[in-house]
Amino acid sequence: AIPSYAQLDSASRQAMTNLWEDLASKFGLLAKYDLVLALNARPVFDRGAAPYQDADALVQLRNAVVHYRTGFRAHPDPEPLKLEKLLKPRFPPSAYYKGIKVPFFPHGCLGAGCAVWAVKSAREYADEFHRRLDIVGLYQQLHGVPTLI
Repeated sequence: AIPSYAQLDSASRQAMTNLWEDLASKFGLLAKYDLVLALNARPVFDRGAAPYQDADALVQLRNAVVHYRTGFRAHPDPEPLKLEKLLKPRFPPSAYYKGIKVPFFPHGCLGAGCAVWAVKSAREYADEFHRRLDIVGLYQQLHGVPTLI
């Protein structure tokens, strides 16, 4: 049988269920994964290393896109946003804006390079999470599912 969540210790599964609505709902996305690891006596992610760093940057990018607020920035050479400094070294800028002076976020950021990095980062984080729990995630069990990487 493929190791799955059902094979986790029943006490830790019950603790996850009991804590989820009261406690985990107040946690950020990545902290919830650490909570699951901690409740199963597994090592949590090192926040200063991969794959946590890329996953955290991806969550910040997601939040910036979903909760995008328009505003004014000095142009043509705006002071880089904290998010831009975080993301710029992680993937190549959008080829669509090549040769055009635009802020990295959102214009130069959202392109194929970002998409490939995002999928790869999410997959590496999820793979490591399941490895630490010593289980196989449903997405890992599905054979023949298309992927970008």
